[in-house]
Formats: sequence, C-alpha cells, structure tokens
Amino acid sequence: MKKIFAVCFLFLLASCSKKDPVVFCEGTDTEGKPVKIGKVFTTGMITVYGKFSSPFGTENVTIKLYDTEDGDILPEETQSVKVDPLAKTVRTDFLIINESSYKAVVEGKDGSVLGEGTVKILE
Repeated sequence: MKKIFAVCFLFLLASCSKKDPVVFCEGTDTEGKPVKIGKVFTTGMITVYGKFSSPFGTENVTIKLYDTEDGDILPEETQSVKVDPLAKTVRTDFLIINESSYKAVVEGKDGSVLGEGTVKILE
C-alpha cells in the first residue's frame, strides 16, 4: 500500500510541476507557426515562441531572458507582451549579441511560470 501511495504522490507532483516548452526559432510563418526551431543559433535576432496547454487568462505575459553561463540571477532582458486572454501562443524577438547559453521563461498572471526553454548562442 505504501508503494502505491508513493507512486501516486510522485505522479501528482510531476504533473503539477509540468511546464510547457518554450522554443527558439528564426521567426514564424504566415500561420504563426515557428520556423527553423533549434537549440543552437548564431548571434543576432532570435524569436522566442511558446505554445501552451491553457489560455493565458490575462492581457500581458512577461518573457524573461537569462544568461545561464554568467551566474546572474537577474534576467538579461525582460519583455512584456500583449496577448489575447483566450490565446495559447506567444512570440517575441530578442536581439542576442553575446555568445552564451540562455534560458527564456514565460510568466503569466502573478509571475507564475508557464514555460521555459534553453538555447546556445555562438558567434
């Protein structure tokens, strides 16, 4: 009985903490779908795209870009993006000029993390 409880608890914990993925790409097509998704890009303009399982329920989401190699806990850049509260997708562009590894975090109402993704930028 203890094993069943432990398995159920771990499953519940994993499902509650699951976040939707955020991807890096070279923009979006005419239908709003990401183009050339990747994990490694060269410096320059890069698109952060997120498709979520639930509508945002708010008119603004925040996308924070962190440099994960420099050890800072503050984001390198933060953008507030206006969205339709019923929408489930968001995109924005960042100009990345420094070679490093980055993490994008999409936050909804009250700073709740909706999703995140990582990328390596090379010169």
